[in-house]
Amino acid sequence: MPLTSFDPDDSVGDMLTHYDTDGAIIIRDLVDSDTISEMRQAVIERARKTTPGAKSGDAFREYFHGNNTIRFTSLAHSQHPPKHHP
Repeated sequence: MPLTSFDPDDSVGDMLTHYDTDGAIIIRDLVDSDTISEMRQAVIERARKTTPGAKSGDAFREYFHGNNTIRFTSLAHSQHPPKHHP
């Protein structure tokens, strides 16, 4: 079954109804292209600064993640505060 698509200004109630029924929805153009570009650049910069391999100290996790995998988290908690758009 295809997911229902919405515009950002559509009824939140309708969105939640379809979300509850289908388990997911699509909201078209929710994030503007400038924000997507900023997010993409943040990921690229973070990946360039991150060395491969797990560093948890947990032998299983380090084996599972491997020595060549680049993993990082907390992009949402970057040093740059979020932009609030009207």
